Amino acid sequence: MSDSSLTSTVVRTSQGVSDLTRQEQPAAAITLTRTASLSVASTGTTITWQSQTRGQGITWATTTVTIPTAGYYALEVSLNFAASVTGFASITVNGTLIGNFLYYSTATTRWAGAYLRYFATGDTFTISVTPSSNTTLNLVAEGSLQESPILHVVQLTSVVT
Repeated sequence: MSDSSLTSTVVRTSQGVSDLTRQEQPAAAITLTRTASLSVASTGTTITWQSQTRGQGITWATTTVTIPTAGYYALEVSLNFAASVTGFASITVNGTLIGNFLYYSTATTRWAGAYLRYFATGDTFTISVTPSSNTTLNLVAEGSLQESPILHVVQLTSVVT
C-alpha cells in the first residue's frame, strides 16, 4: 500500500469516527413538575410548575412556559388526581384560550394526553385543568406509576451537535 493510499484511508477512518460522536438532540426541550400537591377547583386552575427536572432552551416561571424559537412543538401532560373526576385540560397561548386538549367524560383519577402546535418565537403558554368537582392534583415522582404532574415540551425541529 502506498503512503498516499494509507493517508487517504486514515483520513476517511478519522472522519467516520468523528461522525460517531455527533448526537441528534431536540433544539429545545423541557420537563416540568411540582414539589407539592395542588388544590384544583371545579372553576379551573392554572397549573403552577415548581421544578425543572431537565431541559435546554425553553424557559419558564411559575405557570408560564416561554418558547425560544419558532417551530412545531409536542407537549405531553400527565396528571393524577386524588378523586375520580370528569373534566378537561386546556392551553392558553399569549393570554388567549386556544382550546381543550384533554377531555374526560368518564370519571377517572388519571389524565394524560398530548398536544402538537406551531409556536412563534417568544410565545408563552399555560396549562389549566377544570375537573367536575374540587379535588387535589397529586404529587407522584417521575418514573413511578401514574407520575404527576409532569409536563414535557419538545421542539420537533432538531439540531446536530
